[in-house]
Amino acid sequence: RGGDVQGGSTITQQLVKNVYLSSRRTLKRKAEEAIIAMMLELRHGKRPVLEAYLNEIYLGRSGPANVIGLGAAARAYFGKDAAELSLTEAATLAGMIESPATLSPIDHPERSVERRNRVLQRMGELGWISKERMQQAVAEPLTPHPQPVEARPIAPYFASQAAAEARERFHADDLDGRGYLLFATLRWRDQRQAEAAVAQGLARLETGKKGRRRALQSALVSVDPRDGSVLAWVGGRSYERSQFDRVVQAHRQVGSAFKPVVYGAALSAGTASPAMLLQDSPINVRIGNASWQPQNYDRSYHGWVTARMALEQSLNIPTVRVALQVGMPKVIALAREMGMTGNLPAVPSLALGVFEATPYEMAEVYSTLAAGGLRPPLHTLAAVVKPEGDKELGDDLPAPRRAMPPEAAYQVTSMLQGVIDHGTAAASRSQGVDGPLAGKTGTTNDRRDNWFAGYSPDRVSIVWVGYDDNSPTPFSGASAALPIWSRFTAAVRPAKGYGDFPQPAGMVKATVDPTTGQLATELCPYRVTELFAEWQAPTEFCQRHAPGGPPQQADLTLGQPLIDPETGQPIDPAATEEPHYAITDDGLQVVGGNPGDEDGTPAAPATPARSFPAHPVTGAPAAGDETGEGILIRPTRAPKPPEPAEPATGVAGAPGQPIGKKAAPPADPAASGDDNPFTSLAGTNFGVDFNPSADRLRVVSDHALHERDVG
Repeated sequence: RGGDVQGGSTITQQLVKNVYLSSRRTLKRKAEEAIIAMMLELRHGKRPVLEAYLNEIYLGRSGPANVIGLGAAARAYFGKDAAELSLTEAATLAGMIESPATLSPIDHPERSVERRNRVLQRMGELGWISKERMQQAVAEPLTPHPQPVEARPIAPYFASQAAAEARERFHADDLDGRGYLLFATLRWRDQRQAEAAVAQGLARLETGKKGRRRALQSALVSVDPRDGSVLAWVGGRSYERSQFDRVVQAHRQVGSAFKPVVYGAALSAGTASPAMLLQDSPINVRIGNASWQPQNYDRSYHGWVTARMALEQSLNIPTVRVALQVGMPKVIALAREMGMTGNLPAVPSLALGVFEATPYEMAEVYSTLAAGGLRPPLHTLAAVVKPEGDKELGDDLPAPRRAMPPEAAYQVTSMLQGVIDHGTAAASRSQGVDGPLAGKTGTTNDRRDNWFAGYSPDRVSIVWVGYDDNSPTPFSGASAALPIWSRFTAAVRPAKGYGDFPQPAGMVKATVDPTTGQLATELCPYRVTELFAEWQAPTEFCQRHAPGGPPQQADLTLGQPLIDPETGQPIDPAATEEPHYAITDDGLQVVGGNPGDEDGTPAAPATPARSFPAHPVTGAPAAGDETGEGILIRPTRAPKPPEPAEPATGVAGAPGQPIGKKAAPPADPAASGDDNPFTSLAGTNFGVDFNPSADRLRVVSDHALHERDVG
């Protein structure tokens, strides 16, 4: 036709082209190909040439990889070795040689069967098989059992992170094809259990929910808090479909999973104890013109509750009060020390986790709690060996950093053990989890993000469930993330079980009257046994319920079961979840459905505010919407907080205030040259009452009464 149209090649020539030459369409290449082919056949013969050809031929794609050779094709399309192939399976692969893409038994089964039958018929014509065997094979159905090739067949998300760490920490820039050996911290058994827990957990959540265009996603990371080594890492349900690693790349709102940081900051600062009384009643927080009225998930209020009870039942309003009392700067500072690196706005809603973080950051936070306040350096590699066999000298891991006092970390852990024993994660006990474990649920606006973080002294595991596009889900932290965590935690349970948390030195147990913070007597209507740091423990007996006094009646609802405002029945703690929030022009408001709703039905209105007992010590009236009272935050520049006083014993503080801190003598306001009345309160136990009708702020301290117009 006046030019080169098509070149003919024998099988030997094709092998020579693939192994020794290139695919350039030139006469020189064809001449070289013919000469080498003749030499190859003279030296080796036809059978070795055919064997080499069948090991080099292209037979389509499997996942991200090309399938090269009949051995790989047998595994990719039928899940077996080439020697195990049946007659029909072997004929199928032989028929694919002509056009692997269009004759694939996976993508084009009808064409593949037609081509297979042509191969079988030709074998019958040549007498290689009997006519009866040929007819029997033609009648057999095509039954492929594919095993797709994975680019990273073992822990693919973890492998990507390990490669990144090798480049950053060990400066091994050129890893591909060089022969580096990366010794990982991963436990293969743990990894398989983590992948199985995520796969089974997501399948359970999607059962009966057909017609969804999006795939529910999850992330799981498990680490050893003693040294920071990563034990298991699942960045999503399928690495082939998405290489987006949700452990380190998904920035999601954390919800109530952040509450332990709030209480940790208060305990570290000596502002709170687990027995401290907090008021769970309507609260209105105003910053400038913005207004925020947080509510609890069950839309009811529980009067006075202890800090332990508030965290166990994930009550929002008491948590906000704690955050405002200790100060948002201290909460943010502790979050930074524990591993959070993102944007942490200094607003009250931060206390309820209205900000974004990754599961990796949450693993650092909870590892700090599990390690007794020491933040371990998380890492995926133990060592890297060069191709020559020498150990690669990388940067040393940083030493663990003290983020919070061990006493405060232990108290938070003790409170979080109650979450699993009888709080919002109590369902884990029926899912195979045993041992003295601690943890916290988390659910955000419209249930877009569902969390559970649980830990023991030697393992911290974080689970997140949600959609990549931030769509709402019908789940919660307790119904979506907790079962995955429970399945994994039960599967990797040590042979001797999970050990208890070691109690740091300087901790004491004391039975106190939470209404006074003093040691309880037989006359006290409420007695709570709690853990205190030695400097924090009360030493005086309750003076309010003194012997020989008038009969005392319990004026609190302390310790009573949560009541459903609709039915009047007790609420199952395992079903209690956090509220949903949405940003509006007026601030952060509660919206969304009730627990278990899957159709987005609006929640029942909040329980009408009711009267609560006055504070048992100060006599301050309970705050409520009907009185117009609340907490007012003005955006003014606050003075630098004083350094905490040296710990001492012998002084019992009031509820809501430090217990056992020795009050420092008040400074003279006039001498300070500062018009701020709070200057004289450095190191002093004090309470604040606000009278909105008179615009008067009254500060009652250990030494004096201060009043100031606040305008």
